Amino acid sequence: MIDSSEVSNNRRESSDFFKRERDSREGKQKKRDGPPKAEDWNRASAFLRFLKVFYDITLMFSSSINVTSNACFHQIARVQQLVERNALNSDSLLADMSLNMKVKYEKYWGKAEIMNPLLIVAVILDPRYKLAYVYHIFESLFVDTEVCMAMKDKVHDCLHRLFADYSAFVGGSSSSSAASSSSSSLIIEGNMEDHDPGVQWLAVVKQRTSNDCQTELDKYLAASDDVPISTDFNILAWWKTNSMKYKVLSSMARDLLTIPVSTVASESAFSTGGRVVDQYRSSLSPKMTEALICSQNWLIPGQSLAELAEQLREFDNFEESDASCMTDVGSTFAVTSMEELD
Repeated sequence: MIDSSEVSNNRRESSDFFKRERDSREGKQKKRDGPPKAEDWNRASAFLRFLKVFYDITLMFSSSINVTSNACFHQIARVQQLVERNALNSDSLLADMSLNMKVKYEKYWGKAEIMNPLLIVAVILDPRYKLAYVYHIFESLFVDTEVCMAMKDKVHDCLHRLFADYSAFVGGSSSSSAASSSSSSLIIEGNMEDHDPGVQWLAVVKQRTSNDCQTELDKYLAASDDVPISTDFNILAWWKTNSMKYKVLSSMARDLLTIPVSTVASESAFSTGGRVVDQYRSSLSPKMTEALICSQNWLIPGQSLAELAEQLREFDNFEESDASCMTDVGSTFAVTSMEELD
């Protein structure tokens, strides 16, 4: 007969044994990761919102069927605001990642002197924003007043020099024709009014007023065009419609707005593969890169004369062996034919 007290004692001893073993193993082993907690889900959601901005920007810049040059400056400002805001986040992990990304941002976009002004001029040629918007973004991007003013002067000078260059080619013929027609009208009016000094003076005043009027660029920047503020705005269609109103600026827009922001596919933007171009060559200036590409036939030696002579000898040997094979086949065929005739 089994004693119940003995059974209970054995159970208690076994339970104590396994409990001691469990406590001993938990003390030696690392803590295992269990299912995600509410805090983990909140952190993952924050990371998702943070990285989605970069994902959307990458898709936008990698587009090959839409205009991207007028959107680059917006997205640069957007990235800076996002990184600076999350650098002060209460989540230490997200804040550390934002600080590391800010260092990368400052490397490529933090210095005003290395920023490509054509990307900013492309924004000015967007009738929804123009120059006032660019100045507003500069004031929010650059805390230093001197740097902000330097960027404003740089963009202003680049815009007007570019407009002057395009005016020399696009607006030169129209200006000369307008001047000739104006002078001819003055002669006609003078003949009709019998060279009245009063009429001639009014014509001179009119011509001075027309010369002192705003340029096409000034009129565009000052005009309050009724342009819809929407993401599906077709900027190329707008410039095509207003090409007669802004002849010089429409030519500028046609060239600048077709510049692709990136030639890298979106699936390769965040690739973890190795560099196609090493760090040394990627840091070369555009002029040095162009010189290396144009002179690569001189810098990279081709086949030596000895290798070329060896290849020519092999080719001659191949032709000789091919000819001897054809001769042997022909003689064999002739002998066979004679035997059949006999």
